[in-house]
Amino acid sequence: MEKLDYHERLRKLNLYSLERRRERFMLINAWQQLEGVKENILCFKEIWAGRHRTIKSIKVPMHKNNIIHYSPARKMERLFNILPTHLRSITGVKTETFKKQLDKWLTRVPDTPRIDGYGVTVAAESNSVLHQKHFILKE
Repeated sequence: MEKLDYHERLRKLNLYSLERRRERFMLINAWQQLEGVKENILCFKEIWAGRHRTIKSIKVPMHKNNIIHYSPARKMERLFNILPTHLRSITGVKTETFKKQLDKWLTRVPDTPRIDGYGVTVAAESNSVLHQKHFILKE
């Protein structure tokens, strides 16, 4: 493993980077709050437009370029709303089912954090799913 760079090690060991693990947790937590598995402390409201489900945190007002825009509730909202429709629309199942479907999709989203000089190989603005989703790998 010592001859592999960080990104290659993550792939070889089938692990997510720390940032991806945090974002995965946020996505699962948002879904659990919507499904009533956990208390909806961030006051997420689901909005259905046909078969498309999105969320909005009604507790935190939206203001660009300030601390509220970068709050955990807003980040969870943005992350959940960029998921493909088939993931956002999963409802009435166990958390493990949602996790499996989320992981299946996340394995196709590049996980290439900018660290230790490896940033030059990263095509996206950051390693966040918000930026990397545009570089989804073909199955």
